[in-house]
Amino acid sequence: MIVLNVRIPGKTIHLSIGRGNDYCGVWAADKTVPSSHRIVKDRILEYLRSNVSGKSITDLRCDEKDRCVAITLHDKSEILFFWKGRRLHFSHTFFKDNKKFTFSPWKSLNIEETDLAGFELFDEIGRKELDIKLCREGYLELNYEKLFEKTKIDNKSLKKAKRKVELIRGDLAKCQLWQELQELAVTDQLDLSSNIFKWKGLKIKFDRDLGHYQKRDLVFDKVKKLRKGEEVLISRLKDAEEVLSKKEIASDKVIENIVFPIWSRKNQTQEKKVLKKEGSHFFEWNNIKIAIGTSAQANDELRKNWAKKDDTWFHLDEYKSAHLFVKGDDQLMYENIQVYSSILAEYSDFIPDQIPIIYTKVSNLKGIKGIAGTVNYKKEKHLLVQRVNWKEIISTSW
Repeated sequence: MIVLNVRIPGKTIHLSIGRGNDYCGVWAADKTVPSSHRIVKDRILEYLRSNVSGKSITDLRCDEKDRCVAITLHDKSEILFFWKGRRLHFSHTFFKDNKKFTFSPWKSLNIEETDLAGFELFDEIGRKELDIKLCREGYLELNYEKLFEKTKIDNKSLKKAKRKVELIRGDLAKCQLWQELQELAVTDQLDLSSNIFKWKGLKIKFDRDLGHYQKRDLVFDKVKKLRKGEEVLISRLKDAEEVLSKKEIASDKVIENIVFPIWSRKNQTQEKKVLKKEGSHFFEWNNIKIAIGTSAQANDELRKNWAKKDDTWFHLDEYKSAHLFVKGDDQLMYENIQVYSSILAEYSDFIPDQIPIIYTKVSNLKGIKGIAGTVNYKKEKHLLVQRVNWKEIISTSW
């Protein structure tokens, strides 16, 4: 959310503007953003702080055709928002020396003189007369619990770290018995008459033909091993407790997946880039590079010569499919995975809207000798993904 705190007599309205994804629209909210979820700084907030803060709002209107909203300020300037698909675009129009200018970051990073009025600015990127205007009733009011929920660290990871510390402490407690065991062995107070010596959870097996003193020598060998193990486990416990401490601190922090409006990049055209090689297709989208191979030879070529170890490989789960590689996406948010999966499904002639996929790092792949385009993989993740209109999303994002 982008929140404008609007003061009217006796009341403050928190005008909440959706950044995209599930939140495309404007709400007059009675609560502001919790401090734990506030973003200190990003480009759109800095721009709005410079051009909107402290000004009076004289009008707010919605487009009768498409999903657009305009906020008019007392100096006749306007901030306009347009949601295309699930992505946010915005423009700022203002007057200087009786001339009208506009800043549209989805178009360019320059301020340009314009004759266009209001919502017409968005015509070139797909504003149209919507045939069906449906409202998702579940989003008429903001669900604060859902919107501002805490996304904590993976509980499985935290439990695993705690379990590791517990196991090390248990092993260390056993190793620290070496001093007591050594004293009993030196004073010859141990019962070594049996072929199996058991003492406080420790166990030593003896051969049948060994004498008392030979058995005691084996006890001293055990003492040496326990003493050495104590040193190793103390170091391991320190490292494990540091990792656990970091995970526990992280578990109390809010992790936000920030959604940014569309910003153009310098010297980049508005059209998606599609480069074709034999059996391969390449896309560039929001600083992310995508490559998909539609033949066995192309798949091998992309894996060996195009993809790096930290890139991600996608494939349909238990279906024959193309191979898709993603470069430059470290977060792998669900919305992005939807795009990758939808591209993969289309190039693999997979029809259903629910797409089963597997994905893993390229470093976890190993080609099978003699069988082109086939790989063994490990550490893969399985996911069932809802198909999206990837062409529309990519065409309005650059």
